[in-house]
Amino acid sequence: MARRKLGVGSVDHFIWDAGANSELGMGRAATIAFAQNGAKAIYVTDIETSNLQSLATYIETTYPATRCIPVKVDAAEEDHVQAVCTQATKEFGRLDVFFANAGVGGGRYPLGSNPLSDYQRIMRINAQSAFLACKHASNAMQVTSDVKPESGGSIVCTASVAGMRAAVGVAYSMSKAAVINLVKTASWHLAATGIRVNAINPGVIETGMSAPYFASARQRNIPLDKVTGPNPLLRPGLPQEVANVAVFLASDDSSYVNGHDIPVDGGYSASHPLVNPLPKRK
Repeated sequence: MARRKLGVGSVDHFIWDAGANSELGMGRAATIAFAQNGAKAIYVTDIETSNLQSLATYIETTYPATRCIPVKVDAAEEDHVQAVCTQATKEFGRLDVFFANAGVGGGRYPLGSNPLSDYQRIMRINAQSAFLACKHASNAMQVTSDVKPESGGSIVCTASVAGMRAAVGVAYSMSKAAVINLVKTASWHLAATGIRVNAINPGVIETGMSAPYFASARQRNIPLDKVTGPNPLLRPGLPQEVANVAVFLASDDSSYVNGHDIPVDGGYSASHPLVNPLPKRK
């Protein structure tokens, strides 16, 4: 992959990658891609920390020019998010890129029996975390210093194709639709700051979250195109394929891309696939 210039036109690039603990996740893949493309420092955060230190060690060993700082963070807690943004500006004088990738899946409950607790959990982790990322990262990106004389940066949020149109999980689809509208609204709120806000809409990606579904399909010899749904590429996506788009949106290569959500779904959203109806309630 060709090296891209990250950040806001400086040789120093400081990034926060939220939701990076999974060994099979898009956050880890993005961390590696950012380091490959010359990031100076990356905060890798998650509420689960079992793999963060090993990720940081791998990054600093493989890419010695990149510093990698693991931090336990609940991305939906305002104090946690604000603290790391403040830490970045105090320690490095800047925050250039925020990849808001924290997320969780949800149960496919019928609307009439969807527990409120399930809805609140999903909205908190998926939508509230993205809101807090945009709020506090944008404040940090407007902080100027000797190493960053002008305001600017790039915020990239992970949404989903489920947020683009009707999908089975009510709460999950709502949460991702909220993220899509958030980046559009935030881009206007941040007019004239030099800060861009965009979202990525992954389709069916083989990550730690979806691994059980793929493992079950392979055990039962179910073709992967049956798992991915109506996808013209007939395969699931890889975390690295999402990470490549995150790097593009973080870089100056996308300097005129703002307020948009970009599908990375193998063509799934190019047509109008049907949502299988849920069983009627008895």
